[in-house]
Amino acid sequence: MAVRSKRRAVEVSVGARVVRVDRGMRVEAASRLVAHAMPGEREPGRRLIAAAAENQINLEQMWASVDGETGRVGQVCVVVPGNGGTGVCFASTPRSEEEALELGSVVDTACREVEGVRLAQILLEPQEERLARAFEQGGFLRLAVLDSMRRSVPSQREVAEWGPGAGWGEGVEVRSWRVGDDEAVGLAIERSYEETLDCPALCGLRPMEDVIASHRGTGVWDPSLWFIVFLDGAPEGVMLLNPSPGIGSVELIYLGLSKRLRGRGLGERLLRYGLAKLVGREEQRVQCAVDRGNAPALRLYERLGFRVFESRLAMVRKV
Repeated sequence: MAVRSKRRAVEVSVGARVVRVDRGMRVEAASRLVAHAMPGEREPGRRLIAAAAENQINLEQMWASVDGETGRVGQVCVVVPGNGGTGVCFASTPRSEEEALELGSVVDTACREVEGVRLAQILLEPQEERLARAFEQGGFLRLAVLDSMRRSVPSQREVAEWGPGAGWGEGVEVRSWRVGDDEAVGLAIERSYEETLDCPALCGLRPMEDVIASHRGTGVWDPSLWFIVFLDGAPEGVMLLNPSPGIGSVELIYLGLSKRLRGRGLGERLLRYGLAKLVGREEQRVQCAVDRGNAPALRLYERLGFRVFESRLAMVRKV
């Protein structure tokens, strides 16, 4: 399945060309990635490069439009490779529609030439509409508005007040990941995609091994917090939690059930079960990102005390 916008990126302005940024251009190009930097200013680029190196962020794959007469850098896009064949894009801020079109060409070139990435993505603030249009010109699809939600890790007292619950139901078993379970995780995730309301346009864009690698690479993987739901011995759902000790949070990476398991109240019981497993941990918060169009999921998280703290537009392009 190819992801393409209806319109393709136009050429850059007359006399300009799109090139991969070399070492001689890197500081100037990096400065263009800093929104508040003035044209020609270089110090913000030096600080960005130093911070990226300190945090082990790879800025090697960067492209820019360059004026053919002055050699000045115009629009810039960098693709930072991640886990599971994904790459996160960062770009300069276009100040006009003409600059947005030029950035679209830079984005398109970056995605055509990037190495080691199969799916490019970017998260934008809701007000960055011009930048979103530039990425559409570069072949990106608007995937979803994601609401980031969080709540505190429950106390033992709160968990006790939930009571013992109603059990999982006939034929249902829930257990944590074991060696050799990646196939079961993959099957459960695939089955949860059927008629899903959670970013449906994303389904099928990556091989399942990439999906699992991407989930595993977020935060710190703890197999005891990856739960598989079986129905009559077949994997039909998952709940994946990854701690991020550096920011004092646990990320709910993915929670999904197949059509066979939906409508039984299992989502809420499963989420309560996962939250109970976090009691006593050093992390103080649990957070997740939810497709705003997934009303049942939003209601579930709200019932269990999650609240929205920010929203982002997610855009993707298959490379």
